[in-house]
Amino acid sequence: MKRSRRLLLIVCAVPTLVLVGQSCRSGPTAEQIDNQLALQLPVGSTETQVTTFLDAQRIEHSEILKHPENESDFRELKLDNKSRVEGFMIGMIRNTDQRGLVTGNIQIYLYFDNKGFLVARSVKWVGTSM
Repeated sequence: MKRSRRLLLIVCAVPTLVLVGQSCRSGPTAEQIDNQLALQLPVGSTETQVTTFLDAQRIEHSEILKHPENESDFRELKLDNKSRVEGFMIGMIRNTDQRGLVTGNIQIYLYFDNKGFLVARSVKWVGTSM
């Protein structure tokens, strides 16, 4: 009986320790990334500067996309004169942290005007689960 209790304790304890260990893993926060982008890619940066920076930082990203009005992030964006936004790019920094069974990612939206200049950005934490 004692042996089976010990085995049960081990079987229950190991997954708990793994989850606790995973919960402690953390990388950059959305706020840190937003601050870095504000310094490195200020409003007025060109599409080329943005792409070069994202590539140098090894941040996964899309090409310039059209129809930002179809994105929920754009609808939530607080920006005067949204009509000047004609293109956008989505970036993603994956596996920034672990919160129990949820893996954190940082999602970046970069908005451009019709001349290819950065006019706004949005950076937020998003979680995905197993």
